[in-house]
Amino acid sequence: MTGDEERKGDAQRRGATRDRAALARLPTEAGLCATCAHLELVASRRSVFARCALSDRDPRFPRYPPLPVLRCAGYRRLPGTESARPGLEGAGAGGEEKG
Repeated sequence: MTGDEERKGDAQRRGATRDRAALARLPTEAGLCATCAHLELVASRRSVFARCALSDRDPRFPRYPPLPVLRCAGYRRLPGTESARPGLEGAGAGGEEKG
C-alpha cells in the first residue's frame, strides 16, 4: 500500500470527505480552506470540522486550524474553485502557517 492509499484509508475511517457541500454546515466561514486542495471535511450527524490533510506530512500545519484561515504557507487552490475572498489567494505565500 502506498502512502497516498494509506492516508486515503485513514481519512475514510475518520469520516473525512472532500465533498464541498459540507462547508455550508461549518459554524463559521472557512477562509482559504474553503478552496484549498488540502481540505478534508470531517462530518458527523451534528458537526463538521475542517481538517488540513497537509498536517499528515508537515508538523507546521495544525490538523484542525482555527477558522477562518486568512494566511497559509501551504495553501494550494483546488482547480475549478474560485477564491473564497478576492485578494486572499496571494496571502498563501507567507504569514501564519495554518491550513
